[in-house]
Amino acid sequence: MGGCATSRSESPVDRRRRFADRFAAWLTAAVETYLANYELHDVVFHEFRPGNRNPNDKEVVIAQLSALLAEGVEARAWTLPDVRAAALLIFDGMHGVVDDAIYADEHDVDAICRRLSVLFGRVLSS
Repeated sequence: MGGCATSRSESPVDRRRRFADRFAAWLTAAVETYLANYELHDVVFHEFRPGNRNPNDKEVVIAQLSALLAEGVEARAWTLPDVRAAALLIFDGMHGVVDDAIYADEHDVDAICRRLSVLFGRVLSS
C-alpha cells in the first residue's frame, strides 16, 4: 500500500493523529469540491434514481478513500471490520450532509466539516 511508512518510534497517539489529519484533509477537499461543483454535479446526475445506480460513477473516489482507510487499519490508527463499507458510508454520508447544507443555503465548509468530523471520527474510533 502507498502512503507514509509507519515509524517504529511513532507513538500510537501520533499515528492516530497523523491518520486523522490525512482523513481531515480528504474530508475538507471532498466538501470543498462538492460545494464548488454541486450545480454541475446536479446536471450530470439529474437522472439518478436507485433503479439506475452505476457504482462506477464514484468508484475512483471510493477506491481512494478505501486506500486511505486501509492504510490507517494497517498502521493501527483505527480498526474497521470492512474498509469498503466504511468508505461507502463516509462518501455517501458526506454527500447527504452537504446536500442538506446546500438546501439550507449553508456553504460554510468549516462548519460542515466539523459536523462530519465528529460523526466520522466516531466511526473510525470504534
